[in-house]
Amino acid sequence: MPVGAAIPVVEDLQFGTYAGRHFAAASSTGTLVYAPSTEGQAVLQWLARDGALTPIRGHDLGIESPRLSPAGDRVAFMGRRGDIWILDLNRNSVDLVVPRTSENNNWGPVWTPDGRSVTFGSRRGRGSWGLWEVTPGSEPIELLSRQYGLGTEAWSPDGRFLIFNELHPERGLDLWALPRDGEPWELVPVE
Repeated sequence: MPVGAAIPVVEDLQFGTYAGRHFAAASSTGTLVYAPSTEGQAVLQWLARDGALTPIRGHDLGIESPRLSPAGDRVAFMGRRGDIWILDLNRNSVDLVVPRTSENNNWGPVWTPDGRSVTFGSRRGRGSWGLWEVTPGSEPIELLSRQYGLGTEAWSPDGRFLIFNELHPERGLDLWALPRDGEPWELVPVE
């Protein structure tokens, strides 16, 4: 793949201040799905390599951190209130997967490599920060609990490791790896 000077691909992209989250995802074929920065209803759009924009669907409760499924047929996203949703592109339907309640706040959905589940960060009523996984139609399962803020980044392609960040009050934002069956280990301390 040729490397050259950086050029803008799209303007007015939604951007979150927590851990520098951007509201876009790219497929392996180079198609970009993103949430533009607009007032009111957030609308996902396809951006093809030729620059053509195709609106997908809007959502009254906002679209933050959209993540395209490995098969490219669904988009997991966080609503403005901290709910986790899945947009099925074939059925043009949106399903609430993890609601925000007075006991929890959820963020940063990431698909597992097999596309069956979504992993996300959550702060639950007991005051701890956690990484959770949910298969649509079932209850979330806690993968890890910590004292400080946690955020999902990505799964390894083979599904053996979840890469996540921890926002430590003294060290800052560090990257960690969580094996499917094991204890987390620090990848990159960021100072």
